[in-house]
Amino acid sequence: MMGPRDNPGVNVRSIKELFNIMKEKDKTDFEMKVSMVEVYNESIYDLLKSPNEVQEKLQIHKKGKELHVPVTYK
Repeated sequence: MMGPRDNPGVNVRSIKELFNIMKEKDKTDFEMKVSMVEVYNESIYDLLKSPNEVQEKLQIHKKGKELHVPVTYK
């Protein structure tokens, strides 16, 4: 996901693209919030949760066609 410096992965490329879009639209105000999750062994984990908090397997909530996972945003 991260990749080496000379061939960055999808995480790095996605974040760079978001900042490029924000720079191009300099007359627009943006607020960016980020969440990071890990999908491992059929479980979802919140990577921004404080180390003091218990890391629990996250549940996917479905409402109609929408899916939601309650995670930390920063």
